[in-house]
Amino acid sequence: MDNSPFFNLGVDLDDTLISSTNQYRDSMFAVSTKWKIKESAKKYLPLLAEHGFNFHLITAREDSCFNEVKNIVSVIEIKLNIKFSSITLTNHCPKGSFAKEKNCLYMIDDYIPYIIDCESYGVKPILFGTRKILKSSKFETLVACQSWKEVSEKLIDEMEDLSKEK
Repeated sequence: MDNSPFFNLGVDLDDTLISSTNQYRDSMFAVSTKWKIKESAKKYLPLLAEHGFNFHLITAREDSCFNEVKNIVSVIEIKLNIKFSSITLTNHCPKGSFAKEKNCLYMIDDYIPYIIDCESYGVKPILFGTRKILKSSKFETLVACQSWKEVSEKLIDEMEDLSKEK
């Protein structure tokens, strides 16, 4: 696989890769969340992997959630037959510097405050789960994609365009 930045994608977890179905108490103190992989992710993440894209999970969850996130990622990797190159928890901080650290060209997230700094780090933000971008948005490269199908079409088209330029 190519290790160029184009092939490295930062991927958010909650409401981008998985949907939380509900929360429940699994002990006196802990609250757990039932979750499921988004339907469009099931089809299109393996397709992106076949095209040589590397996935870096970058979630705003706190460090205390690392084992839970690692377990979720393990299930996703098995069910979709894909591999995440890394798992990063940002403790609710914007994700641009974390995506840059992983050499990602894109950061895919459903929440603008977490991708607000991406462009300042040379990372292109993709707002997931919508087609609307606020007109007051100060982004230059922000793209909105409703589903993983749209994300994959955009990334594969751009990859093919770059290949033609070489």
